[in-house]
Amino acid sequence: MKEDLKEILGKYKSQNALDMLGEYAESEDLSFVKPAPMELIDAFERDTAKFPKELREIYEFTNGFFSPMFDLLPIFDKNNIKRTWDSINRANSEQNTFDFPQEWLNKFCIFGRFDGRFAAAFDKQEHKLWIEFPDGNMHGQSGTLRDFLLIGLESY
Repeated sequence: MKEDLKEILGKYKSQNALDMLGEYAESEDLSFVKPAPMELIDAFERDTAKFPKELREIYEFTNGFFSPMFDLLPIFDKNNIKRTWDSINRANSEQNTFDFPQEWLNKFCIFGRFDGRFAAAFDKQEHKLWIEFPDGNMHGQSGTLRDFLLIGLESY
């Protein structure tokens, strides 16, 4: 198991979050960010969007992760600027790199990135998961957050 994951697991025991990442939790291709302080998670939910329960558990376990084909964007942490600059906060602002129309930003919360350029998002009201496709449209996904994350991790 990678050293940063050992450190995270030592402080934050979240079997559910670990189960959601499946076998990839120990992958050398997966780089974890240390968990964000709870006040940052709470502030993001207050200012931008309330996370689906399972996604909040992931953020309590790790403040994002990076893999070759899917990134779970971290919550910006001024005490960890290097690892959190390209953040979920930035993705959901006018500074986003996804070229999202404002009406999409009003409806969706971007929390991840496929292949470095396509948004993974959830509907702010219904918490349904969505993916931006190369055709420029958002497509709703069925299944659990775990299924969604594993698809992203398995796609490389």
